[in-house]
Amino acid sequence: MLMGEFSMYDTSLNIGHIIKELRQKRNMRQEELAYGICSQANISMIESGKIYPNTFILHQIACKLRVPLNYFFLTNDDSMDKYRNNTVRQIVQKFLRDKDYDQVLIFIKEEKEIGTFSKNNYDLQFLIWAETICLYYTNKLDDPIVSLKKALRKTFTTLNHITEQELLILNSIGIILSEKGKSKHAIRILKWINTTLNSNYYISDYTLLIKNTYAYAQTLSRQSLYHQAINLCDKAINYCLFIESSFLVGELYYEKGLNLYYLRNFHEAQCFFNYAVQIFEIKKQPQYRDFVLGKIEEFLLSPLSTVN
Repeated sequence: MLMGEFSMYDTSLNIGHIIKELRQKRNMRQEELAYGICSQANISMIESGKIYPNTFILHQIACKLRVPLNYFFLTNDDSMDKYRNNTVRQIVQKFLRDKDYDQVLIFIKEEKEIGTFSKNNYDLQFLIWAETICLYYTNKLDDPIVSLKKALRKTFTTLNHITEQELLILNSIGIILSEKGKSKHAIRILKWINTTLNSNYYISDYTLLIKNTYAYAQTLSRQSLYHQAINLCDKAINYCLFIESSFLVGELYYEKGLNLYYLRNFHEAQCFFNYAVQIFEIKKQPQYRDFVLGKIEEFLLSPLSTVN
């Protein structure tokens, strides 16, 4: 859907006018700008201010016009600030979901140079968190926990009034501790977050609960607590079905299959591995599909393998 989630903001958001000016400076027709992004009619409506582009359409337009995304937001208008900041967050989150860490680092570098996003501690906290995650997973940061704690201190006051973004950072700390073999410490953190999120805690980002439950299940599995891990996978899968989201469903099916395999329930494990393959096929994620297929072959050759 082209109409962005920010279309409720004042019509003074003249992004369309800026896009039109840039397009004309590039001697580019509307059809050329629209190619591979949306229809020419959509570009016409965006430029006339009848509709606002959503996050990803705007990012693609910026790339084709060869300007940073923030070019559209160089204004003191408060409502434009809200639009820009939400757009930045959604694009960064999209790249992170795709594990495109290098692109996030490039994007954050542009944000730092322009300096329009990180005007307050809340936004700066988000950038530090995203940058830390990317540096860690591209092997450019030795101690991400220190950096994540630094991000947390930007706004943190008390656990009784913890924010959604602070929970996100704590969740990342738990995940990294688990990956570094500190499972017991990670379990304490991830369990507390899971309890908090399931205790009538309102969250605007539904993916946080799914990410936390998945990470919690993985960490329990590393401690050979397979039945508990399977139970968490089931809860997360059912939640995804309830909210009609495919987010991490393939990963959750694989994780459930893995724990069933460790419990020597090989037939049922194979079923869930196959479910994971199907989901990754549908979502056009061949790298994940091939990973699971490789694991299936590995497990068939060595049924009692303990490779995770």
